Amino acid sequence: VADKSELSKFNLHFSHQIKNIMDAYWPGPLTIVFPVANNETLGVRIPNHPFVLKLLKEYGPLFVTSANISGEKDAINLNQVLQYFDGKINLVVDGGDCQIAKPSTVILASTPIKILREGAIGVKELEIYQQTLS
Repeated sequence: VADKSELSKFNLHFSHQIKNIMDAYWPGPLTIVFPVANNETLGVRIPNHPFVLKLLKEYGPLFVTSANISGEKDAINLNQVLQYFDGKINLVVDGGDCQIAKPSTVILASTPIKILREGAIGVKELEIYQQTLS
C-alpha cells in the first residue's frame, strides 16, 4: 500500500505496539502479516521506492509476491528475479538493484509480535517495542 490510511480498506485491526512499529519502519523493509479471517492472513508493506510508491498512489494497493524464494539466495536485481520466477509470473517492475542487500523483515501482528523472518530490520531494533520477541 502507499500509506497507512489504506489499511482501513482491509478492515485490519492492530495494537498500539504495531502502530508504533509502522510509524518507525514504514515506508521501508518491513512486512506485517495480519490475521484476517478463518486462519487466513494478509501481509502488508509500504515500500521505500519512489516509483513503486507513485504507482501505488495512482492505482491503489497491489497484490504481489515477494521476489525472494525461501531457501534461495536473496534476489537483488532483475536478472535474479527473472531466473527464480521464469514462467511463473506475468509482470516484473525493474526498479534497479536493491539498495538494501537483505529482504524485508516479516512480523506477525499478534500479541506478542512474532518475527517470521528476520531481514533488514533486526530483532534488536524491534526489542524497543517489546521486551521479549518470540
